Amino acid sequence: MRHFSLFLPLLCTFTVTNISANTFTEFKKQQLLEATSFSKQYKQDYANFREAYLADYDSFRDSLLKHWSVPIQSSTLKQVVYSADLKSRIIIDEQSMTVTVETLDSHSTLGQAAETLITDKNLASSLELISPTKQELENSLAISKSEIKSQKELKQNQETLAQEITTQYEQSLSSVDKNTQLKPQQAIQSKQQLVIEKQQRIDKLNTSLSTKDNDVTYKNITSRTFSLPDEYLHKKVSPYLNFYLQYEQQQLPLLLAISHAESSFNPNAKSHIPAFGLMQIVPNSAGLDVARKHFKKDIAPTPEELFDPDTNITYGSAYISILDKSYLRKIKDPISRKYCAIAAYNTGAGNVAKAFNTDKSRNINRAISIINDLDSESVYSHLIANLPYDETKKYLKKVNKLEQQYQANINQWNLNNKEIKHEK
Repeated sequence: MRHFSLFLPLLCTFTVTNISANTFTEFKKQQLLEATSFSKQYKQDYANFREAYLADYDSFRDSLLKHWSVPIQSSTLKQVVYSADLKSRIIIDEQSMTVTVETLDSHSTLGQAAETLITDKNLASSLELISPTKQELENSLAISKSEIKSQKELKQNQETLAQEITTQYEQSLSSVDKNTQLKPQQAIQSKQQLVIEKQQRIDKLNTSLSTKDNDVTYKNITSRTFSLPDEYLHKKVSPYLNFYLQYEQQQLPLLLAISHAESSFNPNAKSHIPAFGLMQIVPNSAGLDVARKHFKKDIAPTPEELFDPDTNITYGSAYISILDKSYLRKIKDPISRKYCAIAAYNTGAGNVAKAFNTDKSRNINRAISIINDLDSESVYSHLIANLPYDETKKYLKKVNKLEQQYQANINQWNLNNKEIKHEK
């Protein structure tokens, strides 16, 4: 495995020869001050990134509201890509294996619609995996049923838009719960700040909606839905498959399913958590956990490192291994342990424990005694019913379904294909 550099604080090397105790004490104090200063700057950088990310998200939503009364954006459940003029969008649902093309402009022919979609700079890369040529896209649009849907007034969707903010709030809460590096008081403070942030964003949304006209520019949406091609999953994963094949083939379907759910195989993916890369590693949480337990280093990976597919998969697979062989190792049934590991990858082992402990304790050892009395189907059902956050319940369902899809497809792929290329 290749070695990669880690971003280290500037700490001096020091040889102690005939040095007084006072001088050494002063040196240690200076070391501590430098490390503390680095840590504060590190956290501030990520706080700034998060603030900028959410500001961009809200700004793009406001731009979409000029045209779309429901300005959906990508989530863990669906990918949404808009055309440059924001008047068309592609919604890819990889659970149902469907793609929906929606447009606000009416087109006289399918050929004109396909031409507009396939030449748009924003949509082109997404369409390459679905219908790479105009003729193929025309054929897909032709066999799909065209539907005209009326757009609602903006204020009728106020609750839906506020729910998007609440979902991101829950994702952030889940990330705090997952972060084993935080002390209890730090976790409480972080959650209090998230409550304030959520309310500020909802207030800003409400203000924005109150100043807009009640109607969007376009009254109707033309919608067409068709199936994703059979080779879609293989096309998505093939640029990175050799990186995954460095690990046990038994683990491969789960690695692919988690990567797919986290980033849809976008090596440059980033989120408001903040998390980065194919398997959406949070540097100062899962990243630091892996650095300490796997690499024996006390420094988190940088975003630049996590944008490298090989490095990112190394961290993601190592974190799954930590969950499986450390935090959840006492769960006897391997399928039950896998379900719990998927949930813990999203929300942490403590929230998995809360789903089973009647007093909502985060004590995983107490929860494991309950888990071991259940069969794997009951464990899955219990997690879906009792996990603290709806987002994690959806995540578990999606990863479980994707893993089954990859398990079924992997046997048909030529995993020794020498023509598979790495995309860096």
